Amino acid sequence: MHEWRGCMGRTVCKAMPPTIKAFSEPERALVRNALHPLLNHLSAVAGSLTNLNAPVAVPPELDRLIQDAVELEREIVQGSKDLPFAFTDAKLAILRAGLALHRRAVAERVEITQRRLATPEQIASVKQMVEPLDTILDSPPLDEVNPHPLPRLGSYFTAHGRQGLAGKLELTTEETDPKHHILLSPSLIATDTVAYRKDCEDRRLPFAVVYADLDDFKDFNTAKGEVYVDRFVLPPILNALEVTCYSHGRVYQHGGDEFLLLLPNAPQPLALMVATQVARAVADVRLDGVPHQPRLSIGVWITHPESHLTATELVDRAAAAKRHSKDLGKNRITIRVERASKYVETLHEVTP
Repeated sequence: MHEWRGCMGRTVCKAMPPTIKAFSEPERALVRNALHPLLNHLSAVAGSLTNLNAPVAVPPELDRLIQDAVELEREIVQGSKDLPFAFTDAKLAILRAGLALHRRAVAERVEITQRRLATPEQIASVKQMVEPLDTILDSPPLDEVNPHPLPRLGSYFTAHGRQGLAGKLELTTEETDPKHHILLSPSLIATDTVAYRKDCEDRRLPFAVVYADLDDFKDFNTAKGEVYVDRFVLPPILNALEVTCYSHGRVYQHGGDEFLLLLPNAPQPLALMVATQVARAVADVRLDGVPHQPRLSIGVWITHPESHLTATELVDRAAAAKRHSKDLGKNRITIRVERASKYVETLHEVTP
């Protein structure tokens, strides 16, 4: 197993002060605006407690976090010239949480708009709304700071108690891919990703996206033809995927030879176990008259409740991890665990 770690600690970042610059005036305005959704979120959680039939006092840790966020906003408004140098690590963590919340909301609106546009130029132009926020999040010291864990309704209410307090996002009604009718249709991925993710965030749990791709799939088509492959090669592979993933989230056909598994409540050991089982199940499929037996390259992206990434970007990150597995020799699993603007990566070769 190969392991790589990015710059995770604040001490490492402090050793490189020339790379850290103070906020410019436009950046200061963006940062100040980013704190509004954070304060709205905290106020909504506190209000859900105080507005019950028998009001419940705001927990001390939530009240303290609200006060710290208000103080942080005041410091930014007052315009200290040495921000973010003047912030403690605790305040940087709160600022990171606010920026991540704001950036994700802006990026989601951008993606909705992009899906309505026709030309590459139009699509690219809308992305400019997100780029300044990415620049701030990706710059030291914020790129190394894990965001402050935000209280959720699930922090103070049972599952029954949360009913009616927030909009419930439901998984889609199951619909299989129209071609093979084995895995779920790719049209369900976007809605299900949002629903699974919200449930995980409410419970402060990790959420994993697993992206799998058949290695050297072109060899099958070249040797046997697309019709034969669709009839006799893909169905047993798809069935192996469906059986292995059963009860582990949901698995979708994402392309002819690409598959996606949404895996809620998935810390790294569980995600690796499921991905390994999937890879081995496909490797165990015995096919006659083909150039080689099937193998998978897999990428896994594990995110956390305060991630700044959209649901679409989570899938993109998992796909990038899959490409990394292919680049390093195929039949491998690359797991990337999100940390602030970076990730911790481990690489695993699939063995029988």
